[in-house]
Amino acid sequence: MKEKIIKMLLIGTIIGGYKVLYAPEEGSKEKESGQIEWIEGTRGWREDGSKLWTGVSPLPVYNVGIRTSNPLYPLDVSGNTRVQGLLYINSWPIKVENQPQLNYVLKWDGSAFIPQPEEAGTKVYSVVLTQDISTTSEQFVDMPGMSITFTPTKDKVYIFVSATARITDNNGYAQFAQAVMLIRVVNVNTGQEVARCGGVVTDYDMDPGGGEWLVTSGTAAICGQPVSVTPNQQVTFKLQWAVAAVYAVSPWMLRIQPYPIWAGQAGDHCVFTIIE
Repeated sequence: MKEKIIKMLLIGTIIGGYKVLYAPEEGSKEKESGQIEWIEGTRGWREDGSKLWTGVSPLPVYNVGIRTSNPLYPLDVSGNTRVQGLLYINSWPIKVENQPQLNYVLKWDGSAFIPQPEEAGTKVYSVVLTQDISTTSEQFVDMPGMSITFTPTKDKVYIFVSATARITDNNGYAQFAQAVMLIRVVNVNTGQEVARCGGVVTDYDMDPGGGEWLVTSGTAAICGQPVSVTPNQQVTFKLQWAVAAVYAVSPWMLRIQPYPIWAGQAGDHCVFTIIE
């Protein structure tokens, strides 16, 4: 009897040692919570019937692979992936409820990225000065009618301005003078200047025979200045102008007169364009 007891103890010791040496994985079930836990050394997983997660503290830092033995990311799937529901990028969902039409792209509608028609071509917004304007101000003042209001669909637009002015007296006749004309574009929503340019305006009003002629004028131009905007948020841009420096021998004003009043008058103009 004694020998039989010793033999049983020896067999139990061998089996216990085998489990310790060759079966490091162990499973346990928490009866109260209904959770099942798999642990191997410092790694482990836990599940409760509806969720599966890493459950051993400190949580391990490793990648999980599906159909790949070399996962390079926290979740690395080799093959097609199907999501029946919303797919989130950070906190923003991608929502595709039906088969999109051809050439549709994902666009943000305020709550989710959804398939919408792709914008075709380029949008152009443009205004042209239609009245006689003048200034002697060294401070920027609005150019009447020269503003553009629109709702951008992209995050950047491009601004173009061309303005040609002359130096005249109160009657519109050219004066012997030189000035620097400044043009700038202001974002009305923020009050910030987004583009600026300048040009030298030079006029001469008499020829050797005493005739009054306009010899030169000056142009200021903004050529495709990129400006950041917020997509789907209405914005207004306006055009302003000012005089930076003047040399003149008689009363003067900086003038843009889009409609010529006599033959040979300089091609005054002011065009403000935004391309999206």
